[in-house]
Amino acid sequence: MSHSQVQFHSKLWAVVIATIACAGCTNAGYLVYKTKFSGVQETVAERVLRTGVLRVGTSPDYPPFESLQDTPEGLEIGGYDILLMEKIVENLSQYYGIDIEMRIEAAFFNALMAGLNAKAYDVVIAAFAIREYREREVDFSRPYFISRQCCVVPVSENSISSVEDLEGRKVAVQQGTTGEEISAGMNLVQLPFPTVDMMILNLNSGEAEAAIMDIPVAQHFAKGGDIKIGFNFTEFDSEGFGVAMREGEGPNAFMGVINTTITWLNETGQLETLWNEI
Repeated sequence: MSHSQVQFHSKLWAVVIATIACAGCTNAGYLVYKTKFSGVQETVAERVLRTGVLRVGTSPDYPPFESLQDTPEGLEIGGYDILLMEKIVENLSQYYGIDIEMRIEAAFFNALMAGLNAKAYDVVIAAFAIREYREREVDFSRPYFISRQCCVVPVSENSISSVEDLEGRKVAVQQGTTGEEISAGMNLVQLPFPTVDMMILNLNSGEAEAAIMDIPVAQHFAKGGDIKIGFNFTEFDSEGFGVAMREGEGPNAFMGVINTTITWLNETGQLETLWNEI
């Protein structure tokens, strides 16, 4: 499945807001029929089998996991998570015996869980850390990537090399992320932003003195030469990223195929191969 199947609109975030707001009316007539006459709403597997489309929610501002990429066909959403989902969709197609199309739906990261539960999309993949409070609202696959948080600073900054050095500092964090969560317990000034790009811009402008994000994402932005990793947060546990489905929909054959695919890709070294492709 090529990235050309990804749907992208130039007015991306305006469409995102409208998509989430209208999520409840998608296939409304069919869902009302199912509820009224069978008492059971359509599951993800049923909807995908009926439409042949798997709607994948993501936040395309977190390279190398997902980001907007300039291609000969125009702007498209690509990255490690998208490559992984393509493999998963291939196996879902084989399992169910139909050709399933992957359709990417973009949203701000802190809106993904709400959009999933509002049925704006069927699954979410967005470097989505498997955390206890999230597991109370969604069902996760087994982890496909293990990461840890770090602190990034401007390349000229040499006075921030530990958690203690962040005391009283203005620190950029992405809303809804682990970075925002762990920094809430520190004696610092949080500057919350919806995207990592905005965090980096404010760090480069001098408004923020530091920022917190996953190490692979920091390494990606550090290649630009304007920022560097000040230190890694070793006092916090590493965490796994998983594919999310609505609560109650995880223990089924659909999630079983997702888990089996992740296991197979890991055991055959293909997860590492996908990482080297980005």
